[in-house]
Amino acid sequence: MNKTNRIRTFFILGAGLLIGGSYIYQHTMQIKEEELLSIEELEPEIVQEVETKETSVAKTAYEYVIVNENGYLTVYQKDLKTVYLKTDISYSELDEELQKKIDEGYLIQNTQELYDFLENYSS
Repeated sequence: MNKTNRIRTFFILGAGLLIGGSYIYQHTMQIKEEELLSIEELEPEIVQEVETKETSVAKTAYEYVIVNENGYLTVYQKDLKTVYLKTDISYSELDEELQKKIDEGYLIQNTQELYDFLENYSS
């Protein structure tokens, strides 16, 4: 009788863990889908360009994205939601090649690279 109770308890705990794990997995996937939808609503063309750039280049880790907003450069964190820094660097004063990179979403790997970039292009 004691062995039977242990088997029943093990079975009930196993089933509970399986159901709980499934629920957590589905809930996590639903949150990720909602985050993706909210990002795409904010800046769909930038998100698409950054994702395309990520897949075409060997997935380089990056922390920041520089974009053109109203004629000036703005630095976003990699989530493309959080503004890290609004600059007074005029987009129109940059050379054509750099403007193209910024139009695609210029990826910056770390803070040091970001500040080097800003120092080079600040007036």
